[in-house]
Amino acid sequence: MRHSHTETDTPHLEVNLTPLIDLVFILLIFFLVTASFQSNTALDIQRPQAQTATLHTQNQHIMIEIDAKGALRLEQQAVSLSQLREQIQSLPQNAAPMQVMLVVDQKASTGLLVQVMDQVRLAGVQHIALAADVAP
Repeated sequence: MRHSHTETDTPHLEVNLTPLIDLVFILLIFFLVTASFQSNTALDIQRPQAQTATLHTQNQHIMIEIDAKGALRLEQQAVSLSQLREQIQSLPQNAAPMQVMLVVDQKASTGLLVQVMDQVRLAGVQHIALAADVAP
């Protein structure tokens, strides 16, 4: 008894896409985890350079920006100097002590910087850092 080969006798070949989709998701997750995200400031700020500047990777800080014209931003929101202390105190607090990162344009007034630091300390924050670019 001989079987003739017809289209119904040949096995139906399928391409299983599940492993391919899994691989694509794994690659996506890999690139998201390993990507370096640089937080951009909302203001156009030219940070000063320092040979002793170090990379600050801790993300649990409050960012205050001061541009060359004296405009202030707290966590990407415009704020006045008179509102700064109240706005900092209204931010949610974690178990860790609050830290402030000051991103200041190199042409900003030193007097304004001191006033901002004073308001930050009056708001109860003791850890203040200044952002600088690494000098070549």
